[in-house]
Amino acid sequence: MKLLTALSFVGFSFAAVAAPSSAPTDKQIDSCANDDGKLSDAQAIAACTLIIKLKPKDVLVYGTAYSNRAVAEMSLGQEAKANADIREAHRIDPKDFEANPQ
Repeated sequence: MKLLTALSFVGFSFAAVAAPSSAPTDKQIDSCANDDGKLSDAQAIAACTLIIKLKPKDVLVYGTAYSNRAVAEMSLGQEAKANADIREAHRIDPKDFEANPQ
């Protein structure tokens, strides 16, 4: 029974890791952008982080999530995190993201 439980856990873990990417909703994308300023920086970071975890196939959406998260992180004084996200946005789509990695 222990072996069966262990095997089912391993199978479930592999399925969770190998799950296909999912497209974020328009509301999630809008929350990440926070263009209207209605959300706090922490809420915008959470929305962007969710999109990043979804790993959308659309590189513009994926890269923009990193870029938008960097903006919110900078507002909170989290320069190291913001610089890392800017570098990642640039790595994902160098044509659309002008970055000066430090």
